[in-house]
Amino acid sequence: MATSLYFLMRRVLVMALLFPISLWSAGDPLSEIIRLDYVLKVTDQNRAEKSITAWAEENGGYMQSLRRDAVTIRFSSRVGPGALSVMLRDSGLVVEESIKRLDQSERLNSIAASLAIKSKHLERLQALFSSSDLEQTVAVEKELQKVVQEIERLKGEERRLKEDIAYYTAAIRFTTTGVATRPSRAGIGWIDRLGLDLFLENF
Repeated sequence: MATSLYFLMRRVLVMALLFPISLWSAGDPLSEIIRLDYVLKVTDQNRAEKSITAWAEENGGYMQSLRRDAVTIRFSSRVGPGALSVMLRDSGLVVEESIKRLDQSERLNSIAASLAIKSKHLERLQALFSSSDLEQTVAVEKELQKVVQEIERLKGEERRLKEDIAYYTAAIRFTTTGVATRPSRAGIGWIDRLGLDLFLENF
């Protein structure tokens, strides 16, 4: 009972510490591509790989790639990066972590504006095509094909960006020997100086 209570309190504390950090540095989550990188010290890599992959599938994602010493997963952005950090700390010792955010709002706005312009242009071409003579028809048809291809290209790019925003990508590299230096990060100063895992061990 005491052991279960310890792990429950440990999980709550880790989430409380991690979530505010992610919110402080976050932009608009609806337009950001998130890339997470971890180094995880484990005693059983095969077991850790299975746990991580199962967690991704449970959270609307999948395993993207598997290498000798690393696994890359994708999971729904609705879950949030803090949940993954908590799960990894239950699987081993997180000795390094980083988060990269790439804001795509400007590009998405640009695509939307371009699609609106090209759609209007397409409507005018279609109207012209229906009323043009034979000589004009050939030229209008070529322009129609060009505009349609441009619209499809933009829509394809928009779909890819929205999918990358909807799914976080996390690369987890495994180590079983040595302990990497912890990267500095924003947080609660006295806990950062003490070390999160040492603090939790004495909690």
